[in-house]
Amino acid sequence: MQKTVEIPVSLFKKMSKAASAFDTFEDEMEDFVLSQSPEFIEKMRRARKDHLSGKTSSLKSLKKQLCIE
Repeated sequence: MQKTVEIPVSLFKKMSKAASAFDTFEDEMEDFVLSQSPEFIEKMRRARKDHLSGKTSSLKSLKKQLCIE
């Protein structure tokens, strides 16, 4: 037996706003945690150095390497 529960529009809007705020917080918290990780920072520095020196791969070769498509 399926039941329906009616939720006032104002409550639904508040819940939606809270969910959106949590998503934003989660993204910002992840950025903060990564920015405090010496290992991650070093990995990004190496990747940037490789990119600037031309050590790149095409999307096609990456997909082949990862067995995508």
